[in-house]
Amino acid sequence: MQAIIPVKMSERLPGKHLLKIGSTTMLESVVKRVSTVMDVQVYSKIRIPFPYVPDNSSNIMELVSGLTEKYGAFMLVGGDMPFFTSLDLEKMLENYKGKAVVPRHPDGRIEPMFTIYAGRLQPQRNLIAMIEAMKPVYIDASEFSKYAFFNVNTQEDYRNAIEIMNAMGNSGGHTE
Repeated sequence: MQAIIPVKMSERLPGKHLLKIGSTTMLESVVKRVSTVMDVQVYSKIRIPFPYVPDNSSNIMELVSGLTEKYGAFMLVGGDMPFFTSLDLEKMLENYKGKAVVPRHPDGRIEPMFTIYAGRLQPQRNLIAMIEAMKPVYIDASEFSKYAFFNVNTQEDYRNAIEIMNAMGNSGGHTE
């Protein structure tokens, strides 16, 4: 299974993927963790000091559509999600049987940036609509590690991430 980490310039927290959480950047941490379980490629709309494939799509829906055409199935992983574990990734892969796999919270919210996309998809108004079109297998999000779906979008999120990291003893959730 190929994992894809999309990177773009964040409007709320510019440069967030290159912010340090512990001793490494968020992006580096995510790539390292994903690469222990599957092949990974970073697709970036901006220049970053990290190996990447230039992303020339106009939006995330177009990128996902193109990637389903290229790979058939792949896992999209947010580069701003610093605390998922390799066990969280393995849980996704264990549930993949040719159909899309999506974590879903008890309140119905889903995690489109931590999803296995499968089948050829056409761009739609948002990722949620694209996921619904796949008729995915849903996994109870409460089965994942405590901070698996924590993502950093604002300065406050970044401060909270540092606090979480410090509370974890700088392991960053890497202890399984």
